[in-house]
Amino acid sequence: MVKKDKTLANMKRILKELGFSNYESEILAYLSFARTPLRAREISSATGVPRTKVYSALYSLAEANLISINPGRPMIFSVPSPEILSSLLFDKIIEEATRKISILKKISHLEVAEGLWILGEVILPISRLLIEKISSILISDAREFLILIISSKNRRILPKKLPHAKISLLVDTHEAYEGIEVLGPMDVRIGSHRLFAIVSERAALVSDDDLEKGLYISEKKMLKVITEMAESLYISGLPES
Repeated sequence: MVKKDKTLANMKRILKELGFSNYESEILAYLSFARTPLRAREISSATGVPRTKVYSALYSLAEANLISINPGRPMIFSVPSPEILSSLLFDKIIEEATRKISILKKISHLEVAEGLWILGEVILPISRLLIEKISSILISDAREFLILIISSKNRRILPKKLPHAKISLLVDTHEAYEGIEVLGPMDVRIGSHRLFAIVSERAALVSDDDLEKGLYISEKKMLKVITEMAESLYISGLPES
């Protein structure tokens, strides 16, 4: 019970840091762990969100495609499992950043020899052309840990040799990481998600599965959020047999 309460509190904090309101965070976190469709009255009672506010928060989350509404009397509200919700939130982060943040000119002229660290703490949308270049830098520079979420579609991103760091790898098939030389400890889980992610102690890169658009993150607060979400997705996978 204590562990569940702590996990629920962590999810509420992450949702608030991603820009959701207090009421939206309470509702989304509760529904994702309840894993059962509920009426607005039940959600209000369980979360403490006032009845006068619960519908507006639910409709806002539905507009963001994060919850589903089953029309009827009464209406029933439901949310995907935590791992699916994490995938949807990754998509939301990428889309919002691409829409709102201006791309700095120097990112388009970045050379591998310069490294990414000249940018300091930033959150930057990046194009397809830069995803592979930045992925290579993040992987080779990792020293403490590396979380990799990949699929057979983007397997080519992985180098033939991974660095001497603690590596957590989530892949959709065993074949996706065949032939990779690992210098440090590596744990592998099998799972399929609609995203690509590289997360290290210094920065992260998240993208859609097709590598069409991505987001480079080194700002500490958001990097912590992305790291926790990536860890959640990794844990949701099946241990390698």
